[in-house]
Amino acid sequence: MQSILSRTPVKLAAIGVVVLSAAIAAPIASAAISSNVYIDAKETFVLGGQQPGAFTVKGQNKGNVTVEVFASDQDETVLVAKLEPGERFKADFAQGEAAWLRNTSQAAKAHVKVRVTGTTSNLGMGYQGWDDAIGEGEES
Repeated sequence: MQSILSRTPVKLAAIGVVVLSAAIAAPIASAAISSNVYIDAKETFVLGGQQPGAFTVKGQNKGNVTVEVFASDQDETVLVAKLEPGERFKADFAQGEAAWLRNTSQAAKAHVKVRVTGTTSNLGMGYQGWDDAIGEGEES
């Protein structure tokens, strides 16, 4: 008669292989991020640029000034949307690509509500002045 203890390690080992296989097959970790972003005059909010996967940004201009959304990689920067107050946007960004939200105003603060989904692990965030990011801005 075989004891229960002699069979238990084999069952536990089999369960461990299944759990480990599921962990290896899991996609890059992600969690949705929702935030109110405030961007000073003549500033750009930079989201991403070094992340290991793609992400999507949905947003709405909640402020009183125009905000421009750009997609930027190492080779080029492309205008994705120009948001007047109250307007919404949705844009997809590839692995390693950055989303730039630029306040076009010379004097007023911008406010954009964003929701980021997809690969959000290691998603860098920060601010840059116009000269550091895109160049000369528009007056609002």
